[in-house]
Amino acid sequence: MSFASEDNIIGRETDKEAIVGMLIGDSECSNNVDFVTIVGIGGLGKTALAQLVYNDSKIEKAFDLRLWVCVSDDFVMEKIFQKMLGGKDGSKIEELQREVRKLIQGKQYLLVLDDVWSESRDEWDNLKSFLNLGGTGSRVMVTSRSKKVARVAGDNLMYELKGLSEENSWNLFKRLAFEQGKEPMNSVDRFFDIGKEIVKKCVNVPLSIRVVGSMLYDQDESKWLSLKSANLMEIGEGDDSIMPILKYSYYHLTPALKSCFSYCALFPKDFVIEKQLLIRLWLAQGCLENPHDCRSEEDVGEEYFSILLHRCFFQDALKNICGEINFCKMHDLIHDLALEVAGKETIMCDSLKEKFDKRIRHLSFTVNGYNLLASTCTQLSEMKKLRTFFRVVEWKSRNLFELNLTIICSHLRQLRVLHLGRCISDTLPDTVGNLFHLRYLDLSENRSLKVLPN
Repeated sequence: MSFASEDNIIGRETDKEAIVGMLIGDSECSNNVDFVTIVGIGGLGKTALAQLVYNDSKIEKAFDLRLWVCVSDDFVMEKIFQKMLGGKDGSKIEELQREVRKLIQGKQYLLVLDDVWSESRDEWDNLKSFLNLGGTGSRVMVTSRSKKVARVAGDNLMYELKGLSEENSWNLFKRLAFEQGKEPMNSVDRFFDIGKEIVKKCVNVPLSIRVVGSMLYDQDESKWLSLKSANLMEIGEGDDSIMPILKYSYYHLTPALKSCFSYCALFPKDFVIEKQLLIRLWLAQGCLENPHDCRSEEDVGEEYFSILLHRCFFQDALKNICGEINFCKMHDLIHDLALEVAGKETIMCDSLKEKFDKRIRHLSFTVNGYNLLASTCTQLSEMKKLRTFFRVVEWKSRNLFELNLTIICSHLRQLRVLHLGRCISDTLPDTVGNLFHLRYLDLSENRSLKVLPN
């Protein structure tokens, strides 16, 4: 995973020190492991704050072992254990339990469970009984939008994260909306009062401030006044209060950028997106406008990616040793927006056994070790308008997937993207020649594949 830089976070020093104190302070709990929960609405920066705590020098010295698990919608012991073991998969739960026990037993560890939604006491009790195998003084730090999660996790060690102060909100906005050294210092500058009014609309939530500030960077006064007077819905408590600002930024993208952004709904939450793969998928779908100059479509894709990254639709950019961005992620609220604007034409699922609308255009799935049933094959053969058939593969995963490629190649004539990484199949049928619109084919790591058609 990527970690936030302290230089890029404003106004969380006090919060960080308070949570560090909760993690390494004396505990009166009788269990080996205490749970500390950071709670707050989406967009406040709970994950970024947890990352700062995780990398604090006092935390590094206090714990023998530190582990980070992004949970999201997968509060399943098996998946949590897999991530604790560095992405190991394909093992039975008993084997995973043995390896996790070996990893944590007798050690004073810190485990971060990021973005937890489960409020089931039974699920929590099962996990907690196993995590108590760790040494005395171990801690589990949880981030969640739900106070009920904190109560179920227990120990009464809950830290409720609030919005930034007005001063820090303004400082963050200035950093993003203005070129360094040209920030307005007082009301003499015409952008000062306009900016102050715009920041109020962000209700001190860092994500909305970042989205708005980056959107207004290098824009003329009319754009600022337009946002200032925009009739955004009344902002109150809860995550829905942030969505109007996120949508406003989306609606001010060009049509091509909107298409590129909505296509990202194919990926699961917290997925590490490879930049080059994403650009190739955009290209295959015709999302990239033909340039009016001598640039290639790949160069246009690079530009679109940079714009979406600058506008905070992407985050957590990972760079290689040359300083080039290779990977990124999407904030879960931004991901929710992508799902909403993509509508019913795009489906992301865990199982191809689900019942799908025949009008779906883009389908992605995260199926592991699964053979396609006859009923599923029949359903796929009826999805005549499908343009994307994409198997989502985590970069650490080694799970394989068995699929009858004849069904795909014979019936899905509109496909532009066919991504079947780590698929078990001996041959690629001759009927792949029927896919006249196909522009992207991935059969990588298919070690069973022996025959390709002429």
